[in-house]
Amino acid sequence: QRSQRGQAASLGTAWRDCGPALRHVLLFTGLACLIGFFHPGLAPLMALKLLGPSPLALGLFTSVIACGSISAGVVLQRNAQAWSRRPGLLLGGSTLITALGQLGLAAPGPQAWGLAMAFLIGAGTASLLSGTNLIIQVHAPQVLRGRMAGLGQIAFLGGGGISGLIAAGLTDLLPGGLWSCFALLGSIGAAVGAAELLRQGRMRLA
Repeated sequence: QRSQRGQAASLGTAWRDCGPALRHVLLFTGLACLIGFFHPGLAPLMALKLLGPSPLALGLFTSVIACGSISAGVVLQRNAQAWSRRPGLLLGGSTLITALGQLGLAAPGPQAWGLAMAFLIGAGTASLLSGTNLIIQVHAPQVLRGRMAGLGQIAFLGGGGISGLIAAGLTDLLPGGLWSCFALLGSIGAAVGAAELLRQGRMRLA
């Protein structure tokens, strides 16, 4: 179904017409990405600190994150109907999982522990991004779905891009460097995810 030309086809109109529940989904996703979606930009540094300077370090690190993403995608696909109706539970839980992975990386441990935390980060961020797409596509009116996908990308890439800059700045400023950055942003992410679960966890969309 095509939208009419002109102002009716704008992103602003889609934002106003999608309803308060989907606006909250987009706003929460942008906030969650702002706090926790910085690993794409810092992946080389994370791999160096966690696994060392080996040429295989970055490949192994990103592969573990990818495995977490794929695993979360499979779980979400198999439970798509139920999860799409519970945005607070899905997105709040995804943010909390990502934050726990970041906090785990901030804690000292062997390489296997760090890789397990990287798996959690991959799973949490993938379920956040995929879950947002699922919710806004299923519950938006058909005529708005293309523009809702665009708004979703703005939330992901806008929040994630700024998040990378914030994390890089904190890594330079904080005494503990990267690990202190993980601890700070992970703590904030855990608080935001837990608050979303408490406030919106029981909300169901028709």
